[in-house]
Amino acid sequence: MKSQQPLRIAFDVQPGNGGPGRYVASLVRAMAAPEWSVQFVDIPQQTATGQSNPSIAARSPRRLSRLIPRFARHWLGFRREAIRLARNIRTMPVDLLHTQNTGCEEMPVAARLAGVPRVLGTFHVDSPVDLLRQRSGFTHRAMEWYSNRSFHLAIAVSEATRRDWMRRS
Repeated sequence: MKSQQPLRIAFDVQPGNGGPGRYVASLVRAMAAPEWSVQFVDIPQQTATGQSNPSIAARSPRRLSRLIPRFARHWLGFRREAIRLARNIRTMPVDLLHTQNTGCEEMPVAARLAGVPRVLGTFHVDSPVDLLRQRSGFTHRAMEWYSNRSFHLAIAVSEATRRDWMRRS
């Protein structure tokens, strides 16, 4: 009888001291079994959309960047980052990618672009955690909608967080 290959699961956050890192560490400890193969996506310089991603303006002459509307620069940066992440994901065989980057994030979109059969996300925070009010306009909400529709399944760390994201969707 043929033995079944272990399910290859990738996480986009290394086990560590922060909330998502501790969460991933506890999941990995619980998954120490022959039916699972756990790996971590190597994501150098991963950043959240709109925070410190280099924009088109940073790489274009200043006069040219003024001609590109701000929403288009955000979408182009989002697309560029998703494609870059998808290239990294394609380098490893993955059956399921469990991302801790939810909301308006490139990772779930990248996993789908890379052809990952199942994409799971964990919502660690409520949606209004936007202290600088940089993520509440139409462009951000549209990217958030697109990103969250890339999940096959999502988990929330609490019932309140689940209700919040369900209301926001």
